[in-house]
Amino acid sequence: MSTEMRETSAEAAPYAAVNQALEALAEALKGTPAFQALLGAARAMSQDDEVQDLYWRMADHQSAIRWGRGNLREHLLALRDLEDQLNSHPCVQAYLQAMESTQALFRAVDAIISERAGVDFGANAKRSCCG
Repeated sequence: MSTEMRETSAEAAPYAAVNQALEALAEALKGTPAFQALLGAARAMSQDDEVQDLYWRMADHQSAIRWGRGNLREHLLALRDLEDQLNSHPCVQAYLQAMESTQALFRAVDAIISERAGVDFGANAKRSCCG
């Protein structure tokens, strides 16, 4: 093996350990009740005909607004009504609750990683506007 290959392998070794730990973390997160509830709620929303109908009707009004078709005020009022209907739907309520639980889980994981790493992990893991 050439010296160049060994250096590359030596540089990659720490990343391999991190990748392995990330895979284990991802699997552990996927298995949590919060994440499973989120997946189930998302699946239920995608299979609920009423929810899908509301989404399509909202998309129609948004398209009309974007392209300047019809009366803007009527479209905005219809959109507000459809959003209220959507947000009060039990399927969507379950999804939003599952999303909150999953976000709380992710914040807790971020806090633990930040504490152990000694740096604000989540803040440093965000994409920049340029990257």
